[in-house]
Amino acid sequence: ISEEMRLLYVALTRAKERLFITLKNGERLEHSVKKAAMSIRANGRITPSLAAKAESMSDWIVAALLLHKESTFLREMYPENLPVSDILPNVVFTFPEESETEQISRKKFTADKEKLKELSERLAFEYDKKLSETASKLTVTEIVGEHNEITLKRPKFTTHEGKLSGAEKGTATHLFMQYCDMLSAEKNVSDERDRLYSLGLLGNKESTAIEIPLIERFFKSELFKRMKSATRLERKFLLKISDIKAPKELLDIYSGTDGMLQGVIDCLFEEDDGIVVVDYKTDSSKDENALREEYAPQLILYKAALEAIYDKKVKEAVVYSFRLGKEVKISI
Repeated sequence: ISEEMRLLYVALTRAKERLFITLKNGERLEHSVKKAAMSIRANGRITPSLAAKAESMSDWIVAALLLHKESTFLREMYPENLPVSDILPNVVFTFPEESETEQISRKKFTADKEKLKELSERLAFEYDKKLSETASKLTVTEIVGEHNEITLKRPKFTTHEGKLSGAEKGTATHLFMQYCDMLSAEKNVSDERDRLYSLGLLGNKESTAIEIPLIERFFKSELFKRMKSATRLERKFLLKISDIKAPKELLDIYSGTDGMLQGVIDCLFEEDDGIVVVDYKTDSSKDENALREEYAPQLILYKAALEAIYDKKVKEAVVYSFRLGKEVKISI
């Protein structure tokens, strides 16, 4: 309260010659006058309790004015004898003439139709929230909704001897495939794993969680033979969504925006008749049909992005399942 009183004091004392204060005459004013007058009559003064119960700064002003000898208008709202203070400054009360008020209330105004139309249009305006609610940069997995749930790290007490979950093992496999020298890994996966560990690219848990036989099977596959004899391309990409020709249902919400699409493809290589996209998967509970159904939208977006970047045909999209030990072709 003391801070608010200090603020009111500063406001009232800024005037150099005269201070004009307006109070609306109505039920709110009558309520303020009655509450203050009852307390002043009972105590003979404005008490700290009355000041503390004020609902606004105008209540303080009304209480002070009730002690002024010229405040006939306010004192008549509570026709009881109230004390008068001689220390208050000169105050002049003025009220609009009743005839002026009636004249204003009877006066008719004609609306400017053009202005009224413009005002109505502005008030009816609804802001297009599409751009403000759409991310400016998206990943392919965010668009296709590959991961709809937030994955949190497991507390150590829920694990057994720090073993990794299936998802964490899958991450370790992806790290190995990302950083490994494929020709070295083809000769000896264990040695390549140890090399990556020594470089700090794999942690202790990740290196021990890598399932060597599953990766060895990949390096013996027909898919890897094709990769070896082809030209490897840059895995990362970033381009405007508006430059991508993809199915409407995947990118319709982003049409007309300056949004960017970014992605990191597990592997892509180029053969004589086109580009091949490869996506590594470690899912343990999915058959071929489930893999096709879940990951087709992701690979379709990869295809659209790569064709926009390289201006070449993406002829084939493949999911390589380490669990199944085979490649699954996706219709794009």
